[in-house]
Amino acid sequence: PAPRTRRTVMVRSLVEHRRNGFRGQIRVLPSPAAEPPHPLPGAPTQAEITRLMRLVLEVLDRRRPQTHLENWLPIADFRALMREEHPGPRRLRSVRPSAPLPGVLEVCATFDVDERARAMVGRFEFSGQEWRCTLLRMI
Repeated sequence: PAPRTRRTVMVRSLVEHRRNGFRGQIRVLPSPAAEPPHPLPGAPTQAEITRLMRLVLEVLDRRRPQTHLENWLPIADFRALMREEHPGPRRLRSVRPSAPLPGVLEVCATFDVDERARAMVGRFEFSGQEWRCTLLRMI
C-alpha cells in the first residue's frame, strides 16, 4: 500500500459551507493491519494459566497445602492471599489472559464463593529464560 500522508484540515463556518457548497472529499483509510503478537518461547498456555488459578483456589480452600504455591507467587502476594477471609468452596468460572506487551501476560479470573462472584488478577513477566508471576491479587 501507498504510504499515508498527513493533510491539513480546514475548518469553515456553517454559513460559509452553505454559501460555497461542500466540495471536499472525505476518505476513510483502513487502519494498518496489526501484526499478530509473536509468542515468546515457553509462554504459558491457556490450560497452564487455568491450572495455576485453580491451584490458587484449592490452596485458599485448604484442599491443598500452602507449600504448593510458595514458589509460584511473590511472597507478599502469597501472604495476602492466605489472609483471605472468605471461607467456603471456590469454583473457578473463567480465566481471561491478555498480552498488553511482548513478554507480559495479564490474567483476570472470576470465581464463585458463597454464591457471590469474585475476581483475581495476575501478571506474568518473561525474565530471560522463564515466566514469573509478579502479581496476584483478589479484587
